[in-house]
Amino acid sequence: MKKGLLLGALLLGAGAVSAQNLYVGLQGGYGIGTPSEVVGTTTVVTASGQTETNSYGTFGEGANIGLNVGYMFSEHVGAELGFNYFLGSTVESNNTTIPNGTGGVNTVTVNSKSTQFRLAPSLVVTTGGDFALYGKGGLVLPVGGSTVTEYRDSGTNPLVGSVEQDFESKGAMSIGFQGAMGVSYNLSDKLSLFGELGAVNLRIKSDTRSVTAYRVDGTDQMSNLDTYDKETVYVEELGPNSNNGAYNLTSVDENKAREELSNSTNYNAMFISIGVKFSL
Repeated sequence: MKKGLLLGALLLGAGAVSAQNLYVGLQGGYGIGTPSEVVGTTTVVTASGQTETNSYGTFGEGANIGLNVGYMFSEHVGAELGFNYFLGSTVESNNTTIPNGTGGVNTVTVNSKSTQFRLAPSLVVTTGGDFALYGKGGLVLPVGGSTVTEYRDSGTNPLVGSVEQDFESKGAMSIGFQGAMGVSYNLSDKLSLFGELGAVNLRIKSDTRSVTAYRVDGTDQMSNLDTYDKETVYVEELGPNSNNGAYNLTSVDENKAREELSNSTNYNAMFISIGVKFSL
C-alpha cells in the first residue's frame, strides 16, 4: 500500500514538473520589409517624353499576431512552435500617369496585399531568472494565405474605357528562416512580459493566379472570359507544347489554365514584437 502511494506521489510530482516546463505566449508586432528589391516601376508620361523609375520594397511589411506554445527542457534550453497570422501592408508595384488631353491625367495602378498563416518551429536559449535575455531561431512555414492584387486603369485607352481587375495569387510550398532576440520579465511565477526584435527570411514561389473580378466602365465582364483568360498556373519551362499562345502557335486550349514561367516573391522583414507568456 505504501509502495503504491509512493509511486503515485512520484508520478504526480513528475507530471507537475513537466507541466511547469510548458508555456503559452501571445504576441503582436509589426515588420518593416528589408532588404528591399525592385517590385515594379513608376512611369510618368508628359508631352515632352516619358520617365520610368524602379519602385522598391518587399511584401514582408505588415502586422503579425502570434500564439506560441513552448517547452523548456532545462532552465536555459527549450523548443517553441509559433502559430502566426501575417497581415501584409499594401504594396504598389506599378503606377503610370498619362495626359488625358483635357489638362488632367489618367492613371494605371497595381496594388497588392498578402495574408498568410505561418508555422514557426524554433529552438530557444535563455539566461533564465526574473529578468532574462533570450534568443531563438528556426524555420518559418507558410501553410495558408494568398495575395490579392488590384489593377486599376482609369481610362488610358479611350477605345476601351476604365478597366478594373482583381487577382488572387497563391504560392507553392516554401520554407524560410526566422530568428529573434529579446528580453523577458517575470511578473509572477506564472506570468511574464517580453519584447523582441526578430527577422524573417522568406521567398515564396508562385503556384497559381485567378482573376476574381473584371469590370469595363463599371460593367461586369467576367462571363466573357474563358478559363485561359481567368486562370494561370506557373511552370518551370515554356515551349511549343505549353498552354501559352506566345510559345504554342497551334493548339492553345482555352478551356485550360494559361501556363506562365514561375517566379518568387520577397517576404523578408524585420519585426518588433511585444507579448505575454503564461507558464502552465
